Amino acid sequence: MSEPLVQLSHVGKRFSRGFKRQHRNLGRELWQLFWTGRAPEAPEDDESFWALRDLSVSVRRGEVLGVIGHNGAGKTTLLRMLNGEMSPDVGEMRIHGARSSLIDLTGGFSMSMTGRENIYYRGAHLGFSRAFLRAKEEEIIAFAELDEFIDSPVKTYSSGMLMRLGFAVTVFAEPDVLLVDEILSVGDFLFQQKCFNTINQLKPRAAIVLVSHGMSTITQFADRVLLLDRGEPVFLGKPVEAVEAYYRLEESKQRIGARLSRLSGREPEHVMESPAAFDAFEWPDFGTLPDQAPRAPAIVYESAGVMGVDALPAPLKAVAGNFIHNADVIDDVALLWINDRGEPLRAFRGAEPATLRISFTARREIARLVVGVPVWNEAGVYITAFGTQGRFALEGLQPGRHSIVLKIPMLRFNLGTYYPVISIQDVTEAIYRAPMEPMRVTMSPAPLFWGVVTLDYHWERAGAAAPAVSFEETRR
Repeated sequence: MSEPLVQLSHVGKRFSRGFKRQHRNLGRELWQLFWTGRAPEAPEDDESFWALRDLSVSVRRGEVLGVIGHNGAGKTTLLRMLNGEMSPDVGEMRIHGARSSLIDLTGGFSMSMTGRENIYYRGAHLGFSRAFLRAKEEEIIAFAELDEFIDSPVKTYSSGMLMRLGFAVTVFAEPDVLLVDEILSVGDFLFQQKCFNTINQLKPRAAIVLVSHGMSTITQFADRVLLLDRGEPVFLGKPVEAVEAYYRLEESKQRIGARLSRLSGREPEHVMESPAAFDAFEWPDFGTLPDQAPRAPAIVYESAGVMGVDALPAPLKAVAGNFIHNADVIDDVALLWINDRGEPLRAFRGAEPATLRISFTARREIARLVVGVPVWNEAGVYITAFGTQGRFALEGLQPGRHSIVLKIPMLRFNLGTYYPVISIQDVTEAIYRAPMEPMRVTMSPAPLFWGVVTLDYHWERAGAAAPAVSFEETRR
């Protein structure tokens, strides 16, 4: 077996939160480095923190190591060390062969130079000879799809054109070690596919470290995946298992965060914090609706659903429509998401039942109640809607308190944040419309997913049917 091209042994990197402390440490380290030939280990103090700690991993030629983790997990620090921008404070790091990075694709350009001149300018920054760049020049231009613009100043280029040129210069270096950060941001869909194909062609000749928040990218490219959390490695193994570990970690953090918020008193006033408070709360009468009797959870998020319009992402504001509240007709709208065990849902897993309880006070008779819950994602894409039209009819509602329940047998949304809106009408008259709190889906229905929803499906061989495989079986 070949020797690893990237090898880290118990590597750690520490930073200081204080500006003056950073300079004092730097001066002391330079002084000791000058006299002893090696940097000292900085002492522990309240102002320092470990951005990366006790990391041991290796990457061989022909292997892709995926790196995942939440913001602040240490992914950027790891890439910067591998790229030679900083050295570890403890441990040992070895890189064999020429390395290249797809981290800052627009860096190393001179805005006043043309695209052709910048091939040599950026190439020199990456350590390539002029003769090598001259031999690759036409291939780079063709790959970047900049033929008619290559002799124009790059200050006239769009950001996508700059990234395409940066990508082309970097990958045509044929490095031994390639560092990649979020390659999906490069250009349009067709160019992204070209980038993917190029990296696949480069893979047998190089060791690749790929950092991405896109789990489908990680599972598609990586041979092994490293999961980082607050600077420490928590999992190293098969891509699908690493992605599942990432989702479990995110889900547990959200549960812990919700509990700490309640204990510190930072939850909104509508949160009830004890079973006694739940017992004292007067739920609307669910008895008129068959099979909808509520089961008592320990904590109830009554009225948890409605949020301010200003909290919506900008793309959603442009497409979600108007929000109204006709208090003369309807008031005191309360919303509650629960799971199949009757417990409140603050975060959703993409393969579980979900129930939305809606209660309100009618100030006058409502001839025919029409309720809808359209759902968008944060990019403003209309995902789906849950409506009563043709499915559930409530006519002649008298003034007073009323309740209805929306049951979703299996939520198939993939990992992400979704924005539902509660819409209530009296026949065609809109009487209430408001944005609900986001639905944060922390785990997709299947380890491998594309798009925003995952449906049940199976493959079979023609003439020889194969049994259907459930999502639970794919996780094993």
